[in-house]
Amino acid sequence: MLIYLQNQHLSERKETMNGDGLTGRLFEEDVLAECLFQWKAGQAYTPFRQSMRLVRQNQPWDPTDPSTRDGNDLHCQVALALGLEDWSDLQFLTALHSPLDHWHGIDGLFEWQGCVVTIDLTCDHGKEEYKADVIIYPEDSDDQWKLAAHRIAEKFTQQGALAA
Repeated sequence: MLIYLQNQHLSERKETMNGDGLTGRLFEEDVLAECLFQWKAGQAYTPFRQSMRLVRQNQPWDPTDPSTRDGNDLHCQVALALGLEDWSDLQFLTALHSPLDHWHGIDGLFEWQGCVVTIDLTCDHGKEEYKADVIIYPEDSDDQWKLAAHRIAEKFTQQGALAA
């Protein structure tokens, strides 16, 4: 019952929006907290490595225990998909509104065993070009994030990370 109620949160947000449903920004904010270092209009380009460093240094949550309900559920499902006994081995970092998001199209990332899998949360099914490793849509929350978690786990496997 508790899992059902938690997953109703995003569904309720979808229903309260206009006929088009949830906007991309609201979807991102339901899952991710804002990175503490944010890109501001007019700010110069920030290279990828520097953007990654800024994201790692400016997390609003413990990357092993995300503070948003949906972010925590996604972290949980990825840990389960990887077969982890110690979920603190898996880090989930938010890049929301950071230079990594603005310049490089990455809303968040998972790190495990020295590998990185980037994610982009979007409501735009018509978008043809993505920079992130895994694209996550609002309907991915309908199965308690299991499908998205398996796509993320597959990317780790492709990179050579060893599932537990």
